[in-house]
Amino acid sequence: MDTNNETQVGFIPSGSYQQTCKDISITLTALLEDANGNFGNPQSLDLTTLKNPDVWNSNGSFQIVPQGQAPQNYFQPGGSWSQTAVNAQVMLTCQAMTNSGHYVSASFDLTQVQAADLHNDDGVLKNAAS
Repeated sequence: MDTNNETQVGFIPSGSYQQTCKDISITLTALLEDANGNFGNPQSLDLTTLKNPDVWNSNGSFQIVPQGQAPQNYFQPGGSWSQTAVNAQVMLTCQAMTNSGHYVSASFDLTQVQAADLHNDDGVLKNAAS
């Protein structure tokens, strides 16, 4: 997958991990400012199936246009949401197969990642692109 801002579509990183992982999901979580300037409970947005969404903050909640025009910033969606958000995190979670054939919960923080080529190392996700 080309990770250039202009051509990346979708949020699921490339890599061989997809062959040994199931239930892959990508979630954006952040504290969003409401109309009174307060930050409430963390808000989450499932990015797994979205392609180039425009995301904004609507009084402390994520709102989306699923096929928007705002370019995504690597693994973070485009839109104005980030201007009124703190503690933003983009997390990949899945069930990863271990060398013994059992599945374990695995995760990988994509928040600051610009390029990803993930692989499964005995149930631990690692980035070959870093």
